[in-house]
Amino acid sequence: MPKVSDYTCNSIIDDKTAIEAGYVNNPNDRGGETNFGITIALATFYKSDLVKRFGWNGRMVNLTKQMAYWLYKVEFWDKIKGDELLQRHPLIADKMFDFSINAGKKAAVEILQTYLTISNRQGKLYPDCEVDGAIGKDTLT
Repeated sequence: MPKVSDYTCNSIIDDKTAIEAGYVNNPNDRGGETNFGITIALATFYKSDLVKRFGWNGRMVNLTKQMAYWLYKVEFWDKIKGDELLQRHPLIADKMFDFSINAGKKAAVEILQTYLTISNRQGKLYPDCEVDGAIGKDTLT
């Protein structure tokens, strides 16, 4: 088990790309084609960026680990303010990143905000969090 000090943005994303390694085209998977856990829908959404940055040809089988890493960072890590969560507690950043990939960013943040409010000893430790699905100053504080 890694020490808390071993967690970084890179190590957290590396763990996810290692688990989801490789191209999959399972007809029973609602996400369709995936590569390194990246769905075809997400890759298509960022296709012009992937073409410009990496020369991607648009085929999921050719989506590289480097492209997947960039997509995980841009679409999930940055949008949940992963660097700021990492400063507060690396395990929270890790779990929020994983949860946002699997359940969606808004749902992950809403659960975090709910747990923060539950854990605040009825407002004695800090004010209740507004459960709005967006990580802002109040959620980070």
